[in-house]
Amino acid sequence: MQINSTLHLSSDDKIDVSEVLKQPRYVYDEKLNHTYYIKKLECRVFLALVYEGLKSHKDKLINEFISMLTDTICLHKVVNLLKQHRQQFSSSSPSTDRRSLRSFFFH
Repeated sequence: MQINSTLHLSSDDKIDVSEVLKQPRYVYDEKLNHTYYIKKLECRVFLALVYEGLKSHKDKLINEFISMLTDTICLHKVVNLLKQHRQQFSSSSPSTDRRSLRSFFFH
């Protein structure tokens, strides 16, 4: 099994964006009859999913789940929304910023 080599995708001191954007690594362990999907989120943070039995590395539901979970953990949607609204927030007063942020997250 090659999980150890999968965990050493790049150096620990920098985040390689290309590694983060790649599809999850797929490893099948015949002895344990488990399928592992490993996705690098940050330099020292990995998402690992273990399925019993043999699963296809192209399984659409699993890959969509990993993508959704990765977006949720890394807050991609929130970061993108905040970037979009940065111009709006920078031109307003601090109290308006707080109200805008509250309404943005708690509508």
